[in-house]
Amino acid sequence: MMQELSTKQERLRFWEMLPGVFLSPSDTLSQIAQQRPVVAALGFVIILEIIGHVLPDRDMMGLRIISLNTIWDIAFGVLRLLVFAGLVHGIIRLFKEGGSYRGTLCALAFAWAPILLFYLLYLLNTLASFSYTPLWPWPSTLLDLNSTQIFSLSVAILIVIWVVTLGVMAIRAHYDLKVMGAIVAYIVAALAHGVIFRAIERLFAFLRA
Repeated sequence: MMQELSTKQERLRFWEMLPGVFLSPSDTLSQIAQQRPVVAALGFVIILEIIGHVLPDRDMMGLRIISLNTIWDIAFGVLRLLVFAGLVHGIIRLFKEGGSYRGTLCALAFAWAPILLFYLLYLLNTLASFSYTPLWPWPSTLLDLNSTQIFSLSVAILIVIWVVTLGVMAIRAHYDLKVMGAIVAYIVAALAHGVIFRAIERLFAFLRA
């Protein structure tokens, strides 16, 4: 009885998960995988997709409007995560018992948390550019690239590396894998994921033609 009460007290809430991913990623992602908060995980991914679609361009003075195409894109983004989690789980289960699809799905969803920082920095820089005073004044001499583009590209690369690192940490802890095993599983799943959705996109393009 005391053990059950202790487990309930240690259960993470949504507002504890995001800071935990940044401050204590391995432990937090492991707890998320064990607790399997599917609704919170899918809700978080949907929020990320919505933010990414409504953020303004530098040529716009306001937020974008959500259309039917936007809703489809958001649903497609969620589908990508569902399939990727399934691929990771299936590949690992070929060689090792344990773990669960729902746990993998939830942990990988919250591994996307660094994207929030990219959106925040992008929004700040975009708003600053409206006043013709870029927030990130790079002394650039690269051809055809301005300071905002260089900043966005650099941060995007760092965010991708960060998200992949968190994803590897999540599946390593959830399935009790060695680092190299987790990296291989993640990369193989990512390659398979890319092939599958490349084929889907080509099929849609063919049907629309």
